[in-house]
Amino acid sequence: MQLDVSFIPNEAINRDDKCVIVLDILRASSTIIAAFEAGCRSVLPVPDVDEAREIKARNPHMILCGEREGLPPEGFDLGNSPAEYAGQTVKNQELILTTSNGTRAILIGGKNTRVFVGGFLNFTAVLDKALSSGQDILIQCAGNNKAFALEDAFAAAMLVDAVNQRVCNLEIGDNARWTLYALKGMISGREEIGNFEIETVLRNTAHGKHLITVGFSKDISFCAQKDVSATVPYLSSGKLII
Repeated sequence: MQLDVSFIPNEAINRDDKCVIVLDILRASSTIIAAFEAGCRSVLPVPDVDEAREIKARNPHMILCGEREGLPPEGFDLGNSPAEYAGQTVKNQELILTTSNGTRAILIGGKNTRVFVGGFLNFTAVLDKALSSGQDILIQCAGNNKAFALEDAFAAAMLVDAVNQRVCNLEIGDNARWTLYALKGMISGREEIGNFEIETVLRNTAHGKHLITVGFSKDISFCAQKDVSATVPYLSSGKLII
């Protein structure tokens, strides 16, 4: 089995015949997982705000969700905070979701590509799904405005480490190997990475600091929870389902 990491969606990496785990740690991955935990039927990922509005106009029963610069665009029903998706808000509903980074990353596929949405919330569950696919694995970081995002790379490094511990004769690509070296430096002297360590890293990233500034500090704590969900959304015919 081959394993590699793509740090930004437009990186020139072959995605054909691979199982792709998309990571948008702050916050699309967690929002999507939270929506399915709350009972939504499907999530339609859309790259652009205008396209999302057009789909909503044609399908008024759907819930229009998303963000730009961390905040919901004008006229949207919900933003990109996982807290907004609790209770009965999205139960049995079809969602349209557009975010600055995550939805674009989800939609970048290839021939015979399986796409799963992963995060800390479903860390082990998405890892199990990817390993059971029998395909080579690509961990796709959403990045931040087409640039490297530490929170995604940190989660990718933890996934690489977990795969490396479970798979014999694993072929690790250069990007994936670099994350292992970086992870060892970040957790030097620690035997285990728990929620506290994860949250500390997330709060000190550029995007984490931005979310705190615009009032979403609690979202960071939510996104830092490891293995609290067995839900693994996957892309099917352009929609995310479970």
